[in-house]
Amino acid sequence: MKSTYLVTPNFPPEICGIGDYSNFLYHNLEKSNFDVHVITFADQPNYNPKIHCINLADKRSISAWLKCLKPPAEVNTIIIQYEPYSFSKVGIPLYLIYIFSILKIKGYKISIMFHEVATRLYTANPKKIIVSLLQLTIAYFLTAISTVKTTSTSFNAKQLKPYKFTLLPISSNFTKKIIHADDENKPVVIGCFANRVDQFFAEVIDQIIEKNTGIVYLIGKQKKDNDEIWHQHNFYNNPKVVLTGTLSADEIEEVFNQLTIFVHMEKIDAKGRGGASLKNGTLAAALNWGLPVITSKGDMTDERYLQHQQNIFFVTDPFSSKDWFKAIINVSSNQDLRIQMQENASKFYQDNLSWETITQKYIKLFNNV
Repeated sequence: MKSTYLVTPNFPPEICGIGDYSNFLYHNLEKSNFDVHVITFADQPNYNPKIHCINLADKRSISAWLKCLKPPAEVNTIIIQYEPYSFSKVGIPLYLIYIFSILKIKGYKISIMFHEVATRLYTANPKKIIVSLLQLTIAYFLTAISTVKTTSTSFNAKQLKPYKFTLLPISSNFTKKIIHADDENKPVVIGCFANRVDQFFAEVIDQIIEKNTGIVYLIGKQKKDNDEIWHQHNFYNNPKVVLTGTLSADEIEEVFNQLTIFVHMEKIDAKGRGGASLKNGTLAAALNWGLPVITSKGDMTDERYLQHQQNIFFVTDPFSSKDWFKAIINVSSNQDLRIQMQENASKFYQDNLSWETITQKYIKLFNNV
């Protein structure tokens, strides 16, 4: 069997979304007897002979890349797990054009998985226009040389018209180990990730507390910029607000086991840009737990998959904190709706987002490229 290589800018033990995703993908492909290797950037070697580390100072060196690779005849394809700011601090990894041009010339087959493509074009900010155009140039080049083209969202595909992409949604990096029986008498426990709670969403939480709707778990580490806001809203000393701080994967799983509703705090702008999308592992985790999810709908939301009051509940007016609270009340007080959403969420996750499903899609797409 020929070897398939995953190229990821980071990999455990370094903690990062794409690195974690690549790690899960690597292990799931290995379990399926898929011969897979990883190329990543790290100054410390990895003792797994299939994890090839390029020193950070050498990531622009073609010789460093070639040392990691078997000859082209023994390689099925090289799959780039791409997100511009992961490959470059300024979000413009132009060196990838050079590296993959040479590899393509040498006979390697290249494939691409877009986690993100480019910063949106904001005409009001000339610097961002330049960054966005350069990012699009890199993305178009990597797409053009790729044999198999995949992306986590249909929005990414729209940015790279007229190329056609296969959709590979992002799975959850947290696995539900225990199936808990539904308890009708269980108190309402609302979860949301702490780093999303700014002034706007703090007002939503205030309403939950004031109306005695339930207990709120703020999961993970909050942003320092929001510390003053949290003090103003008395989150640090409120018995109805549980601050978890930074958690391990096992600890996050234990928190998710306590929840009855998950509020996925995704903002959109005045032009409808943003919203919940299939590239978000947090959303996938909530669906994996069979939790009713309340969130916003924007241009990144693929309604072929995320359907209102089926496997998700969209806020009517995402710019109104009162409407967010109203959505939480609607779901928490309607047992039939909640049970239906729980069942649909679990099924949707298994059919579309589970690692078993994603792994089989990878094997089907990339086996013998």
